[in-house]
Amino acid sequence: MQTFEGRRLTVQYAAARNTSNRDPGTRVTASQPSRTLFIGNMAFDMSDRELNQLFRETRNVIDVRVAIDRRTGQPRGFAHADFTDVE
Repeated sequence: MQTFEGRRLTVQYAAARNTSNRDPGTRVTASQPSRTLFIGNMAFDMSDRELNQLFRETRNVIDVRVAIDRRTGQPRGFAHADFTDVE
């Protein structure tokens, strides 16, 4: 676990979905691995610069960007990080 500006950061990996309750005729396909990481539950005052500093020591990071509300121009509380590969 890491701490950034007094907030604890925890990585939570997505668990496999339970498909036993689905209709047998419903087709379920697994999604492909992605090079983009969703970062949620961020402080609304966190900037691109601060987030890039946090990921600076992580290898294979291409870009980190905070989502901004088009109407208000304020951060939306989540971001995305792009990596060079899935590994």
